[in-house]
Amino acid sequence: MPYMKRIFSILVAILVVWQILGCVAMSTASQSMYFDAQSKTGLVIFGVSPSYRVGVTKGLQTESEFNNSDFSLFEFNIAPAGGYVVSAVSPTKAGEVYAMLQILPNGFSGPAYKVCNGLKSATFQAEPGKVVYLGEFNYYIEKGKLKIRQTTDIQKAAEYLKVNYPHIQVEPVYVEPTWLTVKGLNCNAGTISIPVVLPSIRR
Repeated sequence: MPYMKRIFSILVAILVVWQILGCVAMSTASQSMYFDAQSKTGLVIFGVSPSYRVGVTKGLQTESEFNNSDFSLFEFNIAPAGGYVVSAVSPTKAGEVYAMLQILPNGFSGPAYKVCNGLKSATFQAEPGKVVYLGEFNYYIEKGKLKIRQTTDIQKAAEYLKVNYPHIQVEPVYVEPTWLTVKGLNCNAGTISIPVVLPSIRR
């Protein structure tokens, strides 16, 4: 029995690492990437400050809820470069959305803030050949809680792409994220949840 418990513990640890890392993008898209209206993937860009790593997962939307699976992998888990996260994403199908579910202020060595059951997460959809701009997300910690302030500056984002991604042939379009209540993300003891996620939007 002790042997079986040890094997089980190892499998659980592997699953946790798999969920955190997965076969996902771990850095912003290559600046040499080519992207146009005929591209089969979508492209997402959003500002992040400070330079916190953001984990995004695909799930299903049911009315006002985001349904997360325990076996969902991150589509990407990226820290911004030059203030922006830029990532290619697979197009969403009917009923699918992406959600920002994890924030790592100190990378993989620090605390993980997650949008646990009952809290709201910013969600978005992706279309092939489209560049979606989600806004600027400013994170700050207040009394031990991670909070979010959202603003928009699409001209700044477009200029960033022009300078850093000269082969992107499509202009970004602002799509306001939909804030959905998360269902199916049971946070373990010791995990720090993100209790305040509704943004104060300034344009």
